[in-house]
This record gives sequence, structure tokens and C-alpha cells, in this order.
Amino acid sequence: MRKWTAYLIAFAILVGMPFLGLYYVHKGVRYRKDLFAQMKDYGAVAPFGLGDSTSAGRVVVVFFRQGAPVTDSIIASVHRQFDGRQDVLFFTDVPADVAMDSLQIAPLPPDRAAMLRAKVPGKDLHAAAALIDPDGHLRRFYDLTREDEVHLLVRQTGLFLAPRKRALSPQSPSQ
Repeated sequence: MRKWTAYLIAFAILVGMPFLGLYYVHKGVRYRKDLFAQMKDYGAVAPFGLGDSTSAGRVVVVFFRQGAPVTDSIIASVHRQFDGRQDVLFFTDVPADVAMDSLQIAPLPPDRAAMLRAKVPGKDLHAAAALIDPDGHLRRFYDLTREDEVHLLVRQTGLFLAPRKRALSPQSPSQ
């Protein structure tokens, strides 16, 4: 009797665990597909110049704050999610104040702000954010006054980023 129980447990582990793994992989794929399905393609956007480099190949998040009740804390909370990431650039249409300077948010040239606003005529872009993918396509606008939209911005920005690689700690010679 014990022998059959051991075989049954081994069978459950050898067959059940892979199916459980496939279930969670499929669930993750569905999650990514759902997030991508919520995005549109508003068209290509020319790369933004930033000093001696450009935004080509990077994710760009543009904050529209002019005349809007968007607080610096909302923008800071979005930025904090991507601290240390060189592949995400942040721009704002309002010159950053002293508190925002430490967040490395660049001012958006007025011609770029007008070009982005022209992509969605009739849409109010006060207290909004725009997401531009690494290929330079404008993907979505977000209402920064709604908390669920702010969370969606963070999740969808993460879709375009490569996972961080963990640095291997150097092993001492005694190990």
C-alpha cells in the first residue's frame, strides 16, 4: 500500500507541476496580451533630442501638466518606479521646478508638445501622460487624475522594458 502511495505522489509531482507551470505561463501571456490590446498606435513620432543622445530605442513618457491639477507627487511616483533605468526617458510640457529637477525630467520642446496634441484632436491633454514605445510609436494617452490610469501607465511602460539582469556577486577565493 505504501508503495502505491509513493508512486501516486511521484506521478502527481512529475505530471502536476509541469501543468501548473504551464497554467501560470499562459496566465502571464494573457496578461501581457490584454495590456497590449488596450494600447493603440497613433502613429510614428520622430525621436526626441536629449543633449547629445536621442530617444531612439527608449521608452518615452511625456507628462502634460499645463493648467492641470497634476501634482508633482504623481509624476514622482511614476518616475520612482523606473529609477536607475536608462531606457526610460521622461519629459514634461511645463518647465520643471526645483523639486522636479532631481527626478531628471527634461522639458518638452513646444513644437513636440503641439505635435503630440495634434495626434488626438479634440482630446483634452491637461493632466495627461503619453507613452511612446522604443520603436517611436505613440501608444496611448493616460488621465493622470485617475489612479487606475496612473497604475496602467506604469504597467504598460514596463511591457516595453527588458528585464533587469541581476549582477552576480563576486565570490571570494575561499569559497
